Amino acid sequence: MTRERRTERGSILILTALSMVSLLGMIALVLDGSRIYEERNRLSSAADAAVRSAALERRRDPNANLMAFANRELALHSIDPATTSVVLSSPPTTGPFAGRSGYLEATVSRTSATMFASILGVVSMTSTVRAVAGTTSSPYCMITLAPVGSSRYGLSLGNSTLSMPTCAIGVAGDLEGHNPNSTIAASAVTIGAGYCTGSCSKMGTVTVNAPPPLDPFEGQMAAVSHGACAAAPATGIIPSGACYSILNVTGTRTLAAGTTYFTGPITLGNNATLTGSGVTLVLDNGASIAGGNHNTVRLSAPTTGTYPGVVIYQPASNTNPTALQNNSTVDLDGAVYMPTADFSAQNSFSSTSDCTLFVVRTFSIDNGNGAMSNACTTFGGSPALSVSLAE
Repeated sequence: MTRERRTERGSILILTALSMVSLLGMIALVLDGSRIYEERNRLSSAADAAVRSAALERRRDPNANLMAFANRELALHSIDPATTSVVLSSPPTTGPFAGRSGYLEATVSRTSATMFASILGVVSMTSTVRAVAGTTSSPYCMITLAPVGSSRYGLSLGNSTLSMPTCAIGVAGDLEGHNPNSTIAASAVTIGAGYCTGSCSKMGTVTVNAPPPLDPFEGQMAAVSHGACAAAPATGIIPSGACYSILNVTGTRTLAAGTTYFTGPITLGNNATLTGSGVTLVLDNGASIAGGNHNTVRLSAPTTGTYPGVVIYQPASNTNPTALQNNSTVDLDGAVYMPTADFSAQNSFSSTSDCTLFVVRTFSIDNGNGAMSNACTTFGGSPALSVSLAE
């Protein structure tokens, strides 16, 4: 019996030792597994951001270095691109969107050393995630970014009709129809945390407490860079590529194709006309646009170059307003991007292009009608883009 008990004691000791090893191994795997799981979640968030950023930039510039945009997003998520594998595939190679043009796939892998599981011979673990995104034209023809309670309504209409049956209006702040004939015909009208006042019954279905519209151009515009500025020539075609401190428009003036910079006022006298094809007006700090009576502004944006699809760009650092007066014709083919500035047209507003888009702080029209569209056939779709995750 004594010999059997000694044998049992030895067996229990061995079983206990084996159990301790197994228990320690399980604890090690749980601790390292939890850490790797947390890192995988962070990697997944970074992959989502990377593929969205790359997909958006590819739409803007087919020749862009997409990997640079993907790596930037990894870095913003505190993931070192130098120790992370990123593969971008267009179209995607796997999943339900495999082979579909317009979509981009990002496969992100990262190998991390274990801290505890190495006692079991597991010295590293690899996390692999993937994400798929595609870009589409933004559903909006107009976005106003002034927050709730601003001194000006985000969108204010007088005796006016805005017609945009194929696109939407997004108002971050408040909407006002201060005339019984204030009318909106749009695919949708949404208001953030603000309210609608006045003739709201003629504005279709207005959705309040909607998510505020996002700025589709934020972080996507090329930095403004120009040389010294001088007064624009008083006659003839206005050359592009230069910077002007002032432009007085009398009669009919034409802008040459390309990007033209301004740091001072653009003033249109009565009955003045400003035209240009393939142009972008960059209204740098100090610039503004002011019109007299019976003006015509007829401009179309370039399809390539620094600001494709954008006809007027005013950086956020410049808050000067654009104000056009009585019976002015405004025919713009492309996007007007003035995120911190107010745009107003008194007693007239008209547009005939299939690509009339506004992303401004506030927008107001008195006694004039306007038609807007985001079809933008010349530009291969709206320059204001919406990027969505597909997987």
